[in-house]
Amino acid sequence: MTTMTASARTVFVFGVYLLLLGMGLLAAPGMVLAPFGLPVPQEVWVRVGGLVVAILGVYYLLAARHGLRAFFTWTLATRASVIVVFAVLVFSGLAPAVLLLFGAVDLGDAPARSRLRPARALDRARRTLAPKRAHHRRCKWNWSS
Repeated sequence: MTTMTASARTVFVFGVYLLLLGMGLLAAPGMVLAPFGLPVPQEVWVRVGGLVVAILGVYYLLAARHGLRAFFTWTLATRASVIVVFAVLVFSGLAPAVLLLFGAVDLGDAPARSRLRPARALDRARRTLAPKRAHHRRCKWNWSS
């Protein structure tokens, strides 16, 4: 088993959260939504959304497992936008304030983590893994002849 970078661990934890949330919404939406005072919709769409969330969770888990640094970078902006959209929905009266709790998870992955941790971890990994410019070798073959 390979050791995960800090960025990969952050993405992995978020993937677990998404997978569990999605499975909960798919199997028993009332158990997920009722504790937050949210009404349990009787339509199938909450379960369809749960499936989509669970699949996203699997993507996060696979990206973390395989160290897909580009994926980690992509998630910074997209996950930060969630709280903005949720805030607009809440302040426009279209959603209850408890929705902001779900958006807060996107900002920090877990209560003790900073939102900037993935970016700091990526910067540290780039510095560590960056090739040394002074050690480039010339090609042994002459392709022009």
